[in-house]
Amino acid sequence: MLSPSFKVFSRPLADHEIHFVNQINNCFIQFALEVENPQELPSILEKIKNATAGLYIKSDGYRLYDNMKNQETVTVHHIPKEIQTLSDCCDWIYNTFTPSYDNSLASIAADERRIVVNSNHSISDGGYFATLLQNIQDPSLDHLFKNKAPMPRDLRSDLLKDEFDEFIRNKEHYMNNWPSFQRSDLTYLNTQEVVDLPDSYNLLPQRFRATIKCSELSPYIYNKETGKVKNMTDILWTGLCMAVNAKNGQFGPIGVGSCMDFRRLVPKERVDNSFGNAFTNFTICVQNANPRMTIGEICSTFRRNFNLIKANDWFYKEYLFPLEYKRENLAISHVSNVGPMKIKSPFKDFYLQCTTKEQGLRPYLQVTSYSKAKEETDMND
Repeated sequence: MLSPSFKVFSRPLADHEIHFVNQINNCFIQFALEVENPQELPSILEKIKNATAGLYIKSDGYRLYDNMKNQETVTVHHIPKEIQTLSDCCDWIYNTFTPSYDNSLASIAADERRIVVNSNHSISDGGYFATLLQNIQDPSLDHLFKNKAPMPRDLRSDLLKDEFDEFIRNKEHYMNNWPSFQRSDLTYLNTQEVVDLPDSYNLLPQRFRATIKCSELSPYIYNKETGKVKNMTDILWTGLCMAVNAKNGQFGPIGVGSCMDFRRLVPKERVDNSFGNAFTNFTICVQNANPRMTIGEICSTFRRNFNLIKANDWFYKEYLFPLEYKRENLAISHVSNVGPMKIKSPFKDFYLQCTTKEQGLRPYLQVTSYSKAKEETDMND
C-alpha cells in the first residue's frame, strides 16, 4: 500500500497517455546527442539527467508516481564501443535498457562523447526533445536544469485548462465551421499482407531511414537563397497519400492522420519542463480529389484545410473527441513532422526516433520527420 505522502506525488494518466504505457505498445522516444569535445560531456549529461522527467517517474498503467529516485541514484548505462552511430545508440538502448514502467519511464546511457535517452511516449514526445535541445544550448536558461524535471502536468485539467474550457463553452460555434469529411476520405494501405508472426507482441517492425540534404530537395520546397524549407508538411501529407495510392493501384482518397504540438498554440514563455506528451492526433483530407489535380493544388488544399482547422480550434476537439480511424488489417497513412531542430558548438550531431512494438504499430503507416542544421558546418538535412 502506498503511504499518504507518496500519493501526493501522483496524477492520473490521460487516455492518450495510457495508450503508450501498456506493454503491447511499449512505445518509447529515443534521443541521442554527440559533442565535439569529451570535456563538454559531463556538464551536458547532468543537464539531460535533470531534464528527463521519466527517470524519476513510474506508473501502474493508470497513474504516474514519483519513483523516489534522484540524480545520484539514476543509473547511467555505458554505450558499448561497437555501437557506431547515433541511430544505433537509439536502437541499442531501446532493445537493451527499456525499463519496466512500474520501475521507471526512462533510461539513459553515455560514453565519452555521446548521450542517449530512452523515454516513454506517455510523458514525452518530439516537441519535448526539440525544446530540450533548444533550451540546453541557451546559457540564459541554465536555471531550468538545476533540479530534476517536474512530473509532466495534464493538458486538459492543468496546462491548457483555460483553452479547453473556452473550447467547450463555444464548441457549437466552432462546429459550424469544421471541415466535413468521413473516414472514407482517409488514405489506407488496403493491399497489405496480413502475416502470422511467431510473436507479434514482442517484435519490432522494420524501420526505413532516409537522410536528404535540403539542397537536394525540389525548389518548390527548398529556397537556396534563404536556405529555408517551406511546405514540407504539405509535401509529406501529399507524398505519402500518393505513394499509398500507387501501392493500392488506384487514385484516392487523399487524407492522412497527423499530429499537432500544443506548444505551438500557446505563447513561448508558457512552455517549460511541465510539458511532456503535449500533442494531439488529427485527420486532414482533400475532399473530392481527382487525378487532374496537380501536386501543388493538392498541397494547397491540404494547407487551406489545415488553416481552417487551426482557426476553429479543431485540435482541442480532436484531443477531447478523437475520430476513430483505426481499421482491421488496414494501416492509415500517418505523418508526424517534428519540424526544424538546430545545434551549434559544442554539439556535433543528434538523432531522434520513436520505437514501438509491431502489434501496436499495425494500424499505422507512420512517417516521422524533422530537419537538423548546424550553422558552422554544411549540416542542413
